[in-house]
Parts: sequence; C-alpha cells; structure tokens
Amino acid sequence: MQLMKRIVGQFPLVYLILIILAATRLDAAHKILFIGDSITKGKECEPGFRDDVHAHLSQLGFPFQFVGSEEEASIYRGFFFSGAITPEFYENSGAYNVAGEMDEWKPDIVVVHLGSNDFWLYNQYIKGGPYTTDGGLTFTDQVSGHLAKLTAYLAQWHDGRRGTHLETLFLCQIIPKTWRHMGDAGIPLLNSDLETMVQDIEAGRVPAIPPGLVRLVDQFTGFTSDMFADDNHPNCYGYRHMAEVFLEAFKTLPLYIMASGVAGQQALPGDPVPDPVLFRVTDGFGNPAAGVPVQFDVPFGDAVLLSSDSALSDSNGTVQVSVGMGWADSSWIRARASGLVDSIAVQTLLPRDHIYLAGSVQYLGNGLPVADVKMQWHGTDSEVFTDQAGHFKLDGVPLNQTVTLVPEKEDLSPQAVDVDIYDASLIARHVVGLDVFGPSQMQAADMDGDGETTMMDAALVARLVVGLEIPENTAIGSWNFWPDELVCASSADDVDTLSFTGVRTGDIVASWDIQNDASPYQVCFGSPVLAKTVAQETFDMPVYVAGDGVLSSAFHVHWDTARTSFTGVAAVREGFHAEWNQDSAGHLNVAVYGAEPASGYMELVTLSFITENEFPQVWLDQVSVNQYHIVQETAGITEQAEGTGRETVLKNYPNPFNGKTAVDFTLETATWVTIQIVNVLGQQVRLISDREWSAGPHQVIWDGRNQQGADLPSGIYFMVLENGQRTTIKRMQLLR
Repeated sequence: MQLMKRIVGQFPLVYLILIILAATRLDAAHKILFIGDSITKGKECEPGFRDDVHAHLSQLGFPFQFVGSEEEASIYRGFFFSGAITPEFYENSGAYNVAGEMDEWKPDIVVVHLGSNDFWLYNQYIKGGPYTTDGGLTFTDQVSGHLAKLTAYLAQWHDGRRGTHLETLFLCQIIPKTWRHMGDAGIPLLNSDLETMVQDIEAGRVPAIPPGLVRLVDQFTGFTSDMFADDNHPNCYGYRHMAEVFLEAFKTLPLYIMASGVAGQQALPGDPVPDPVLFRVTDGFGNPAAGVPVQFDVPFGDAVLLSSDSALSDSNGTVQVSVGMGWADSSWIRARASGLVDSIAVQTLLPRDHIYLAGSVQYLGNGLPVADVKMQWHGTDSEVFTDQAGHFKLDGVPLNQTVTLVPEKEDLSPQAVDVDIYDASLIARHVVGLDVFGPSQMQAADMDGDGETTMMDAALVARLVVGLEIPENTAIGSWNFWPDELVCASSADDVDTLSFTGVRTGDIVASWDIQNDASPYQVCFGSPVLAKTVAQETFDMPVYVAGDGVLSSAFHVHWDTARTSFTGVAAVREGFHAEWNQDSAGHLNVAVYGAEPASGYMELVTLSFITENEFPQVWLDQVSVNQYHIVQETAGITEQAEGTGRETVLKNYPNPFNGKTAVDFTLETATWVTIQIVNVLGQQVRLISDREWSAGPHQVIWDGRNQQGADLPSGIYFMVLENGQRTTIKRMQLLR
C-alpha cells in the first residue's frame, strides 16, 4: 500500500490508471479457437482469412491470441483438418474430438467454420433439412442437426459442466460452391436452417444451448464467383472478404467499458458518495451494449460498495454502483466487462478533508430572502455572499474546526433607502403603546441612532419619503443582523441549517414586500372649495381615502404651473401627521401617517392652491396606502360652485345617492349639450346626452350604471356638461 501511495505521488493519476489497465489486459487476453476443415486452414491461400483477422484485431488494440494444437509454431493456430466433417468434432470415437482443445487451451471465443464436406464427402449425411423436428428438444441427423449437436457439445464449457471459460460461440454460414454442386439448393437450405436454429436458441426454445452464447456469421451473402481459387476454396481475395465479415462480427461484442458520470467525486469519510459511480459499455462501433454483465471491485483504497458487486448494462450501455467513501487518501472503483477482451475502467474517489457551512438570511418579519450579504469566516480571508434566494454556502472548512461566521452588508445612504410611509405609522403605534416592537424592530426603527424609538424617528421617515433634508448623523440605511455572529462548533459533518435575520434601519416592513395590486383602498380628490379674490381664485382640494384600517398614505400631486400654484396644506385629519415637499415647480410629494387606524370614506388632507384659470386641473398619482402601492392617476377637476353667477349651474340630489340621482341644470340659450359621467381617473363611464337642448331649466337622471347597463361600484364620480362655450362639472358620490 505504501508503494502504491508513492506511485500516486510521483505520477499523474491518468497515467497510473493507463499503466494498470495495460497490465491487466495483458493478463486477460482473450483466447480465440478456430474449429474447421481445409477452408478454415486456408488451403489455397495460407493462412487463409486468419492472418487478416489477426491484423484487424491487433489494430483495435486489444490483447488476444489464437490458440489450438494445429500449427503451434504459427500465431495463426487453430484446430482444423482437411476433409473433416461435423460429427468428428464431438463424437467420442472421432479422431478430431475438440474436448482436449477446450480443456487445454480454455478458449473464451470459439469460431466453428466448416465447409461443405458434409454435403458430398460422406453419402450417409443428407444434404439439407431442419435441425430439429420437435421444437428444439432433440436434433436430427441432417447437416444442420449435427451442427446443433456440436454447438450443444461446446456449451458444456460455458454452463459449468466442463468449464465456464467459453463466452461466445460463432457459427458460420457456409460459402457457396463453384463445383458441380453450385446450383444445388442444399447450401442455401442449410444456411437457412442455421439461421432458424440461432433464432430458436436466442428465444430460449433449445434447452441444450443457453441464449446469448451463439452468434451467427454470414459468410454466404456477398460471396461472389471471383473469390474462388478452385471449386471449393476461396482465393486470397475471398479470404480477405471473409476476414472483413469476421471483424464486423467480432466488433458486435462488448469491447469497451469506460468511466462515465461525475469524475473524481468527493464525500466525507463514512458517507455515501452523492451520485452513483457510472460506467458505460459499448461495442466496437461505439454503440451501447445492453445486457452485458459488469463486475465491480475496489482494487485500491477502502471505499465500500453499497450495492451489488455486479450489474447488467441497460439499454444505454450504462451500469452503476453505489459507493460509501472510505478514509484512505483515495479509492478506485473498478469495473470489468467481458467480451472480445476483458475491458476495464476505473473511477477515482477522493475523501473530503473538509465540510461546508450553509444556511440562509431572511428579512425581519416577512421572511423574504436578503441577497448580497457577505458571510465572513472570522479570522480568515474566506467569505461568501448570499444569492438572490438568500442562501449561502461556505466550503473548505476543515473537519472538526470551530468557525465563527459574521454577516455583513453594505450600508446605504439615507436617500438611497426605499423607505415607506407605512414605517412611520408603525413607529407611531409603538410610541403610543398600541404595538410593541421586539429588539430587532427597535433597531430598525431607531432612525436617529440615539438608542430610543420616538415620534422623531417617525417624522424622519416621513421627511425622507417626501424628499426633505434629514440630519447627517441618522442611522437610516444601516444593516443589522441577528445573531451578529454565529459560532459553529467543530463538526465532521456538513451543516446546512444556519439561519440569520437581517433588518435595515428605516425599513421595518421591507420595502420590497410592498404590494402593487389588489389594493383594498381608493384615493381620490374631493369637491374643491372655491373662493373668489380680487384678481385670483383660491381653492382647497381635499384628498379622500376609502377603506378600512388606514394608517398611512403617500402620493404625488402635479398641476399646470402656468396660472396655478400651491400655497400649503390647509388641514390634516385629526390624529394624523403630514409632511410635504414641493420638490419642483408643479410637483408636490405628500406623506400622511398616524397611530390610530381610520376607516370608511374620509378626508385625509386638504391642499390649498391659487389660480387664475377658470377651470384649473390637478392630478394625483404614485399613491400608497399602508403597505399597498396603487397604480392610478386621478384627475382633480374643479367643479362649478353654486351661487357664483355663472351661466350653467349643476345641482344633483340626493348626493350621496344609492340608486338614482337627479341632476338639474339651466341653459340661458338653446345649445348643443354633451353630458357624460367620468370616474376619478378621468375615464368616461356613461354618456347621458349628446344633442341640442332648449333654453331654460332641465333635469337628467343617472341610475349609477355604465354605458353597458352594469352597476358601477361605490366611489366618486363627476358629471361633466359641455355646451360649446364652457365646461361645468358636478361631483357625486355613489354608495352601494
């Protein structure tokens, strides 16, 4: 073993494997025994096809040798005699009984290639006929029957009665004749009988001959008259043709076995190797060889086979074995497959001298993954980062070593933190005692870093949401983790259950968990309150929120700055606080938060404007309520106030209404009038009128339905009347 370790240390593993394979193949060269008559010996072109077969097999690179007592001085030896007939090779009294050859040489492959002597040399043998008349139980005295008897006789050295070394037996169909029997139907009939016999053997219908032993070589098809030297024997051209046929037959045997799957697998000593060790068996053409027995063992190292030490290759030529890792520096898993040669392949397994530490980082409260957290192995340069799923895996930790992991994540500037006004309301609820934060939430809520959670922290969140300046020394954007370090005790096993919780100061509910659809809330403008000044008109635009449990809302307001400007926040709902910031002309950010939830349809905040426009318009978008972001743009349209002396006056009753509402209006002159109903998004939902009306008072009824006759949901709607001269608008509230 020490010698092997020194060799491993001095040579690359791949070369060492090749050395071992080469040595093993020399010891495991297959022995091929040819049995036949003069045509096999090569009477007219010595040594017949055997020299070409020998050359072809040598080029394949596999160790083999021809064996047999005839021509012992030649590498092309075998067991063949001119004029021999089939029974002489198996009858006990025959001069050429093959038993001695089988016992002495122990061939792995036997090739039976007899000529046509049985057809004409001895009259006692009938030229053609079936090999059996009882379905394969017994054999006839026809030529094919005698070949069946010889095959059954040789099977004794396969099934254990006289040996187990015989793996494959090739039977050859007889070549045509050019002599006077050329037109005789006997040879084609015999070849057909041989084909039937081999098919019956493979189907298990011949008890004396096991399936899988016999393969048929077709030397008849493709043999032409120019391949003969005389009436019975091939010339050199014919023998070369026969050698090519033999090579194709040999190559259908399982020739190669090779390592497959994951190379160089690793596992902890005593643990199963993660994936089965795979090998693949192919024939000489590279095609998968199915049903090939493969033997497994461990020639080096102390790995343990966890499954059977043998298996049959599947339809893809694949075999596998499950292995338990040992404690040696390395272990080899060897696979052997028998075919033309004993082909061997080796997979190397390496025991791990280290473990890994793995786990995840989740955000406080919502359990969402936190990516890009650096896991630092304290005291070393080793570090890994969490992936998008919040997972990390620190590999290369030595066995039985205590490790301290420290999580870190890059802090953000306060302006880069996507905080939400909902955080401010949660802080307010904690301050007044409606909710109680845990230690990690306290850390997330401590915006100013003074160690306490106060309403000042809520105000800082609101100021940050609307874009106002905040003090430079705030803790907003800093990351904190629990635990702040984790001591992993020494272990000989992998650990994959480590868990950390992270929170970012200023982001209690995790801004990436904000919902963007299916909001239960609605935000819209209410009816503006107009007041006439000497040169301008002021109006207060209320913002309404509809829903249950409202704690916070933020939104963006914009308007045409040509003749309209923002003057301030006129009112805030009792119990709520507001921050606002006009960050540029015509753009206003507003954030409102409170500790006590409000429900229903409520005025949350009122915005004040001054305008010189007759019909100024204001838009509201980028809306959030609590943890929901609402995708909408609401048009705030200043409606005609009663008693201003304008030409067209709209009044409706009841308002709010449930089923129907009546709208009255007066026209000073006959004119074309368009009356439509629009929602808070400025979208038309119903066209009431588009025709000419006479001067005087009129009334229209709206039943709360859309253009298709379907009931509209509760909410704020506007009736817009256009008469070619001016547009008049009336706000209405539909309650279901």
